[in-house]
Amino acid sequence: MTFTEIQTRAAERLNITSSEGLARIGRYINDRYARLTSSIGLPTSRRTSTTAATVAGNPRVTFTIEKIERIYATTTGQRRVLQEISYDEWRNANVYQNGSGAPERYAIELQGASTVTVVLDPVPSGIETLSVDGLANASTLSGSDVPAFSKDFHDALVFGAMADEYDKLEKPSLSQRYETLYNERVADLRYFLAKSSYLQRKQGESNRTKRWNPHVS
Repeated sequence: MTFTEIQTRAAERLNITSSEGLARIGRYINDRYARLTSSIGLPTSRRTSTTAATVAGNPRVTFTIEKIERIYATTTGQRRVLQEISYDEWRNANVYQNGSGAPERYAIELQGASTVTVVLDPVPSGIETLSVDGLANASTLSGSDVPAFSKDFHDALVFGAMADEYDKLEKPSLSQRYETLYNERVADLRYFLAKSSYLQRKQGESNRTKRWNPHVS
């Protein structure tokens, strides 16, 4: 469903027709969407990649991304993954081993609302494009935008918006009813996204069998 379809469905169930009420339902939907897609078990809905270039003599690089999972460089067609260290480790290395060259390690220095700044070790001696895998910021849905998870579970946002509206109206029993429905659909979505890790990858063999039987290659 699109954002407008989700908004309309929730508004119809709540008997809301005013522009102010529709705008409020829209805010509920986006609040729920941001919380849902950043919650445990749902990273696939916001997974992304981006790049940034180093500057010779400057250890800092800022990526437009919400969370970094890995940083890598591609040299001679091969991917070279940088090792993550703590900021204190980087400070010690930077003070006592102030070398330069191709970066091999990084530490997160600043975590912003939509950017992450890292410091590199050794300090870059030239320009090199670094790539990042991680999580993007949740987009603000509107109009024809579609939530970034399976359509079968878009009703979770309907139930979440209804729970928030009934809470505003001080109708706790109805709010709790739709909060329960919301949580059930979110749990279903988590299982939907995670269950492939338990499927058989090879005829007659499952990941669980392979994990517990060291003789299975």
